[in-house]
Amino acid sequence: PDPTQRPSAVRLRRHPLLHPCGNKSKSQLLRELAATNMKNELLARKLQEAARCIKSLTPNLSVGQESAKFRTRSAKRLQPDSLRTRSGKPRVDAQLADMIQSVTSPIRIPIDRRNRRTKKV
Repeated sequence: PDPTQRPSAVRLRRHPLLHPCGNKSKSQLLRELAATNMKNELLARKLQEAARCIKSLTPNLSVGQESAKFRTRSAKRLQPDSLRTRSGKPRVDAQLADMIQSVTSPIRIPIDRRNRRTKKV
């Protein structure tokens, strides 16, 4: 092949057969955009539903109250004494705490330690 007749890298990159994104029509791109927008709306609705579910499981906590994990020391000191025990930790109903943990924590499958060891052959 003659090197002078060989296409340049730029021409190869812009060639319609070698550039799949350039082959999509305007209507195809609009359909893909609409599908992506619908998927985003569905995920947003699911997120709102999950947030409502968590709020319904925690009726005793006020709306403005943030997680104790993210509070500063000064904010913890300003917390009313009626909500804290002697150790300084907030009082939470044990059953309510279990429900919250079951909803928010990832699923953990117990591992049988005896089966973890394998025999070497």
